Amino acid sequence: METALGKLMQDFSCKAAKDMHYAVLAKRVHYYKETEGGTESMCRAVEKLYNDGVKRGIERDKREVAKNLLLMGMPHEQVAKAVNLSPERIREIETECKDS
Repeated sequence: METALGKLMQDFSCKAAKDMHYAVLAKRVHYYKETEGGTESMCRAVEKLYNDGVKRGIERDKREVAKNLLLMGMPHEQVAKAVNLSPERIREIETECKDS
């Protein structure tokens, strides 16, 4: 006999809502995968998640480069220009470096 967890795991691997065990999940899958409005909504959500992740990654990389340049003794103004951040943000990063 299949367990509830087994049925749920099987539902997660289904490509079509009609093949799912749980009606609530099947209804949402049908909407997001099999209707035009749902597909568009899902595409927008995934694109936003991707763009937010890229933005966070770029900001993290800029911060790390700025930190390294500051540790090498580069002046704040040059660091700000090199990583395209404001001088205020460079001072914040320098403070963060000293605190850690």
